[in-house]
Amino acid sequence: MTGRSRKVSGAILGIPVLQVGEDVKLPSLRGRAPDPRRADPLFGDIPLVIGHRGAAGVAPENTGAAFELAASLGVPFELDIALCASGELVVIHDDTVDRTTDGAGPVSGMTLDALKALDAGGHFGERFAGERILTLDEVFGRFGGRVLIDVEVKAPAGADVAALVRALATAVGRHALWQGIFVTAFNPYLLEQLRLREPRILRGQLYGTFEDSDLPAWQRFALRHRLLNRKAQPDLVAIEHTLATPRYVRWLQGRGYRVLVWTVNEPADLRRVLDAGVDGVITDDPAAARALIAAR
Repeated sequence: MTGRSRKVSGAILGIPVLQVGEDVKLPSLRGRAPDPRRADPLFGDIPLVIGHRGAAGVAPENTGAAFELAASLGVPFELDIALCASGELVVIHDDTVDRTTDGAGPVSGMTLDALKALDAGGHFGERFAGERILTLDEVFGRFGGRVLIDVEVKAPAGADVAALVRALATAVGRHALWQGIFVTAFNPYLLEQLRLREPRILRGQLYGTFEDSDLPAWQRFALRHRLLNRKAQPDLVAIEHTLATPRYVRWLQGRGYRVLVWTVNEPADLRRVLDAGVDGVITDDPAAARALIAAR
């Protein structure tokens, strides 16, 4: 997910972008997805505040510093994972290291040793220099059980989704975090593979307006209207905050979903989604969000 408006491509979502002339198979509209499992144990306080990429507004995103800040507040945090060239799951948002480190190149083309040599904090401020890219295992070992962790899976076009899902399920099992994490993704096919591989892990479907996406119109329609929920069978949904009207939030909750919204940073937007009745907000500044909620 992104905290600011930008083009969302099929490559970002990990969903193939069909070209003119290719065969198009629309999802079946018959039947419906099973009712979601109750995600209530994840939600102690309502609304739940979740730090976006740790606390990306006040510390370098997806680093130990950002996660420690969120954990020190006692709030859950969201992170992003991808597979690197040597097979480990690493915590980073983009397909490349260019924006968030002092290096350059695709994450999928770099080994863990090469990634560990990069500075992932100096771009944010001198006092964060020396922050390193973490593995998911490192985050689970340090923060698992302290706070709830929202693991967003990145699977760009061409990624080995089966290997990614296998590594994720193994990591969750190794740390016995069945009740300590949930997994979110835009790609319903990835969530389907996770469901089949390890059904104990709670799944969340991400979606937004997709208005500026390069996905074909039918795919944007299918994603926004959850026509592939029979594959993903999500237990909760995480929607772009502009979609969070009171009527729509009630409609989703009436179908058994807990509703998270992303990424909410402006006070006016936070008040609006809280008034709409959402179950949780994902924000770059969890301390500010908690203070606003406490003052209501």
